[in-house]
Amino acid sequence: QAQFTEIVTPNNVTVVSVRGTDLGRIEDFLTDIRIFSAPVLFSILSTIFPTIALWPDATSALVLQNFFQMKVQLFGIGLQKDDGSYVRSILDFVKSIPGPPSNVLLVGHSLGGALAHSVAHLTAVQSVAFSPPGVAWNSFRFQSEVGGGRIQGKKISIGELHLESVSVVPDTDIFPLVDVQKGLTQRIRCKSSGFNSWCVFCTH
Repeated sequence: QAQFTEIVTPNNVTVVSVRGTDLGRIEDFLTDIRIFSAPVLFSILSTIFPTIALWPDATSALVLQNFFQMKVQLFGIGLQKDDGSYVRSILDFVKSIPGPPSNVLLVGHSLGGALAHSVAHLTAVQSVAFSPPGVAWNSFRFQSEVGGGRIQGKKISIGELHLESVSVVPDTDIFPLVDVQKGLTQRIRCKSSGFNSWCVFCTH
């Protein structure tokens, strides 16, 4: 399951901090691959077939959602079996917090940032992430397979991601290039060089 910490501020705001990829845990790397391999493949295909890049994000998200549903039906593997607990555990916890969504803030780094954005999208709370992969293409997949939305029976649009998410992205970091970023994206200068200029150390 995802690791997260709850902090309640003096003004009664609950901050849920989601841990990112632990460089010492192979399980975290496998989770990254399971969640984001399809968006990476989709990006590669868009360079081979340029017309894919012209698709609206909602169309791309729908294609990825159908791909994962087909994988579950044909091979019995997918988000529910492999990494659903990563999203569901945070989702259930956030839903259990009393009070209005405006009193909750999700934060995270890298994988934790992507999970924070995804749960925020499903619960209408605000999220702030540092160097997160994008979640636009994965949004329908999380909504359909993990379940739970802010309004029962209402399909949540990708456009609503703009209302809830803030991402801080170093200029040379490669991980936020995965999938598509939504919401406010604040780019910052990375003063590191070499390997550190494109890895997690810029915002760790």
